Amino acid sequence: MFNTNVRLDDSRYRLTFVSSHAPAKGEKNVNLSDRASLLEERDSAYGKLGCVSNMTDELIIEAFQAQISHDISTSHSLVDVFSEIQKKRRSEKLEIEITCQKSEGVVTTAELRSAYRHFEIPDNGEGISTEVLLGLIRGSTKPGFRENLRIIAKACNDPELNLLLEQPEEDILLDDPVLDLYYASNPVGLSNIGNTCYLNSLLQYLYTVKDIRETVLNMEAYIENEQEEGWKEKVIDGRTLTKKDVAEAKEIVVELNKLFSLMQSARSRSVTPSNRLVELLLSTGCAENTTNCGPKRADHFFEQQDVSETMAILMYRLSAAFQPIISEPDAKPIDRFSKLFYVKANKKVKEGEKRLIQEDFSTLLLNVKDDTSLEELMDDYFDTEAPETSSSASATAATIREENSKDTEDVQMSDITVTELPPVLQIHLIRTQFDKRDKTSYKSNATVALPKRIYLDQYLESNQEEQAVRIKRMKLWKKERRVCRKMLDVKKKPLFLQGSPLLGKITQPNNSPQADATIPPADQPSPSSTSLEVDPQLGEIARIAELTQTLKNEMLDFNDAEYKIHAVFHHEGGANFGHYWVYIYDDKAEVPRWLKYSDDTVSEVGVAQENENRYQ
Repeated sequence: MFNTNVRLDDSRYRLTFVSSHAPAKGEKNVNLSDRASLLEERDSAYGKLGCVSNMTDELIIEAFQAQISHDISTSHSLVDVFSEIQKKRRSEKLEIEITCQKSEGVVTTAELRSAYRHFEIPDNGEGISTEVLLGLIRGSTKPGFRENLRIIAKACNDPELNLLLEQPEEDILLDDPVLDLYYASNPVGLSNIGNTCYLNSLLQYLYTVKDIRETVLNMEAYIENEQEEGWKEKVIDGRTLTKKDVAEAKEIVVELNKLFSLMQSARSRSVTPSNRLVELLLSTGCAENTTNCGPKRADHFFEQQDVSETMAILMYRLSAAFQPIISEPDAKPIDRFSKLFYVKANKKVKEGEKRLIQEDFSTLLLNVKDDTSLEELMDDYFDTEAPETSSSASATAATIREENSKDTEDVQMSDITVTELPPVLQIHLIRTQFDKRDKTSYKSNATVALPKRIYLDQYLESNQEEQAVRIKRMKLWKKERRVCRKMLDVKKKPLFLQGSPLLGKITQPNNSPQADATIPPADQPSPSSTSLEVDPQLGEIARIAELTQTLKNEMLDFNDAEYKIHAVFHHEGGANFGHYWVYIYDDKAEVPRWLKYSDDTVSEVGVAQENENRYQ
């Protein structure tokens, strides 16, 4: 019988298998169980990278970088393997490395396949040649053509393609009547002028909101004139504005008007926001008594909150710069944009006896900890049984992050009912969580399923009496579903300690469009040592799925308060770093489509990617 001996050469990070009759001096025999484990590890993600699972993050990163530098054309498959290891380890160091590599142009296999499909080329690139690609880059006006060719050129490591892609777009795409039509029907990107991807995403979104865009473009008709005799001071969010405040706000509108005009008429792939606009929006000139109002510096720990914080500043400044709406001479002035985003609601707080508090808020702050759906997060926001950490309408992103570090047993319970809905409903998924064991913050990468439409009928105050019995029944089902999820969380903990091999299949986020967990057939073999531990979890999962479907059936005719998803902001990276982009639905196109806005690149989202993006 042969013994299999294993050496690990640290300089190459590769497993070397040697067969012999006896172990070499200094090496030990490996029994069959160990050999099976080593063979399994060799074929795992670690083995594909030339590593073993007990290596440090630093060694794995070195191995990854060494292999990429050795053959850049295999970088997309290496990134896939490296990402798989990162998900298993939940390592922020590995996540930072992935983000750095992507920022330098390294692409994933999924991105490469999508780029091939863009040009109707087989996923594996069969039949592609430099000559074909050169023809494509010179002849295509399809949205996103250049970005997709950049992905292919990077993956192929073709110097001729890379040289062509470095040329200005106008040198590649010569004047052509077809291009005039293309630029007229496709939006432009915004150049990044220094860690401003979050601001670019926000500006692209606001440009698509008709009321804001038209008010800014026609600013002279609505702008404040604080120098006018008899001008009265304005009060916004409890703060009285001076003439100086209004003048500063008007300067932002002037810069925004210039940018929107460029975006409307430019015949180029992208335009650049002025440095002055960025400076004004990054200043902290909002209400002094408003906490968490302004965007943080680039090195702030919660950098991914910059979109919502910058939105707060911008809307505050717009309200200051434009005249309020006055319906009657003696009526109280109404902020021009308040009805656009603000939800009016009543909050019933249990503190010995119920108290009713009027709540107005422009953004729903939904706390994301585990894999879930947008509907469930909204249930947690509005329903009585949900803890206040996820349902407080008056909470800010910062207070919710702070509450995440506390025990939920000490939290008050609340019930929120909506009295008035706005034309545009804004939802903020808060992913920054606090690890009580390590006393550190981290970004939750939990999957949230996004439906194409959401309905808020069940939360309307007008329905609370008319549909009282029905809504109470639904709340009981939701309560049971929450209990099932808590029980499932409790049952996971001992399994984690026991190292169950099936645990990963149940607890790891599911990245496929079929987000619901699948129960294996009864005849599927499983290790006897874990079967008794896994079955209770599967039972909870099945009950959660059953309750979710029951609730969907119950709400089939609750479809008056309908919202269609218009824009989805996306952040890739950790709790204090990363890149923003935004998906926006273009319903004005001849064929409605989703577009991805990533700084200066605007590309059309295919059907496959659209389905993937429903699970954020």
